[in-house]
Formats: sequence, structure tokens, C-alpha cells
Amino acid sequence: MSKKKVLIIDDESEMRKLLRICIKPTSKFTIDTASSGEKAMKMVTEAKYDLILLDIMMPGMSGLEILHQLRKKEKNQVPVILISAIGDKERIVEGINLGADDYVVKPFEPKDLQTCILSVLRRRTSVRENVIIFADGLKISIEKQQVTYQNKQLPLTNKEFVVFKRMSQYPGQVYTKELLAQLELSDESESIKIESYIKNIRTKLKDSGFKTNVIKKVEEIGYQVIKEDIESK
Repeated sequence: MSKKKVLIIDDESEMRKLLRICIKPTSKFTIDTASSGEKAMKMVTEAKYDLILLDIMMPGMSGLEILHQLRKKEKNQVPVILISAIGDKERIVEGINLGADDYVVKPFEPKDLQTCILSVLRRRTSVRENVIIFADGLKISIEKQQVTYQNKQLPLTNKEFVVFKRMSQYPGQVYTKELLAQLELSDESESIKIESYIKNIRTKLKDSGFKTNVIKKVEEIGYQVIKEDIESK
């Protein structure tokens, strides 16, 4: 099996070294690095990458500018994981809207980055990426915009569906109510209703006979879907 090529784009040499160390145990990758957006854009025209780790805050050409250019130029839409600092919520939302696949907030644990990388690559390469299957048989069809259990559709509202879908697409990722509202409902004021949506999702899952509580509340932060409950693809 050929090695996957990863490009790390970060202006800080220590962070480039750290990212290289973190992802080496993940799989058999070849790793290139770029210290600026200008250098990175030259590299992506000369080589095909399977994944890009992209720092948001960089002097000169910012990470979001790089992402914008990548999505304009890259026909294959190379997967991109944003590396952001705490407090970059608005930039994270902008990055997701520009086409980033996921994000990791600094400081992070190596295992969290490794999990994120594997999850993004699995989603991108899976022929079943339009269906999310939970370990107990619950299914989310992104194309059909529906959740089913034992072939019966759950009566989720549109807003409940998009919130549940987002967390299920990125299992293990912790979402604040504000971020969920911005990403999926395009309105941060909706954040006050997120708790109600999640309560409704849990109730409808339970009423369907699905016994596993897949949505976990992370105290004082937000919510996440437990990654162990998602079937490997």
C-alpha cells in the first residue's frame, strides 16, 4: 500500500515539529511542511496530497486565505484539518464554511489529532460516506436527511436532524452550543435552543427503542457524540 502524503502548513517551526511527531504514529505517512502560504500553494501545484494540516493564524497569507485558494484550485478537494487557537470560534466557522473537513484546537492531545486525522480520511475514502451507522444499527442518511432505527424513521425536525448529523459526522469532537448554532443553523442566537434540540433527539431515540445514549454532555463546554458508538467503515 502506498504511503499517504501529508502537508503541514504552519509558520512556527516548533509547531511544525510537534505536528510531525504527533501524526507519525497514526499511519504510514510521508510528511512535507511549509512555513508560509505562498510556499504551500507552490507545493500543492507540484505534488498531490492526501491531507493538509493548516494553521489558521499566519502572517502574510492566512490559513483561511490558503483554504479559499485550495478550494478554488483543487479539483480533488484535498481534506483539510484546521489547527486553531482557543478563541478562534468565528474563524473556525468561516473555515468550515469554506470547506475545511474538521478542526483541532491548540493545545491538543496527540491522540485527539490522530483520531481526527483517521476520522477525516475514513470519511473521505468511504464509499458509504453519505450514511453514518451506529454500532447498534441506528442510521443517519445524509442524502435522504433522515434518521432510522430498525427500518423506522425517527420524527426529527430539520433543526434536530442537522445538529445530530453534525455531531455524528465528527464523533468525539466537543461542540459548544454557540458553535453548533453557527455551523448548522447559521444563527448564534439559536444557541439557547440547542439544549432543547438535543433533549428532543435523546427522547426520540429512546422512544424508538434505541437504548444507547450516544450524545454526551461535556460539563461547562458542550456536547459530543461518543466515537466508540460509530461503526468503523
